[in-house]
Amino acid sequence: VNSRQLAQPLLDAAREACGDTETAPFTTLLAMGDAAATYRVPDCAPQDLALILYTSGTVGGSKGVMLSYDNLVYSPNAMLERFADVRDEFILGLPVPISHIIGPLYLLALIQAGGTLVIMERFAPRRFLEDLERHNVTITALVPPMIQALMQLRDWQQFPLHSLRYMLSFGAMASQEVLKSFIARYPDVEFSTGYGLTETAPLLTLVPKRCGTTR
Repeated sequence: VNSRQLAQPLLDAAREACGDTETAPFTTLLAMGDAAATYRVPDCAPQDLALILYTSGTVGGSKGVMLSYDNLVYSPNAMLERFADVRDEFILGLPVPISHIIGPLYLLALIQAGGTLVIMERFAPRRFLEDLERHNVTITALVPPMIQALMQLRDWQQFPLHSLRYMLSFGAMASQEVLKSFIARYPDVEFSTGYGLTETAPLLTLVPKRCGTTR
């Protein structure tokens, strides 16, 4: 089964849900150049279905989570409000996959901010710190095992991370030891632990370091 065979039923379902709205492939819009500005985007209501993401996080078996345009707007807007001080220098370094809800969250925030995205092919602790330095990254997001691996680097002093303002941790609760180690090592970087679900699109809480080290 190839990707086209897998995609066709989804395309057919989308056309059935949206009607006979005229659409254009992204490659067509790119080829149009400046003329693409005249392309009429189909009308959509905030509550209309925008995206279906499949997750097994709450029930064990994979299920489709239906997200509206409102869902996709809220969390990126909340992130930009929370990190307003770096909006004009929004350089996001991502070593985590963007194929799940993290993708829409960060990418839509990035587009709104007119920022820069640094995609890292894979996570290797030393290479990760090198990339943060090289690209002057201001905000990044990891999962706790990645942060634990960073704490085990012996030559971390070579990477002062002067540009980094925020380190976000999602996917699981970081231990108190990891939190305290990171904050001691990089006191000028605000460490925030986030919690959310695909069903909540995804942001529910984002706890800054001043709370995260005491609860």
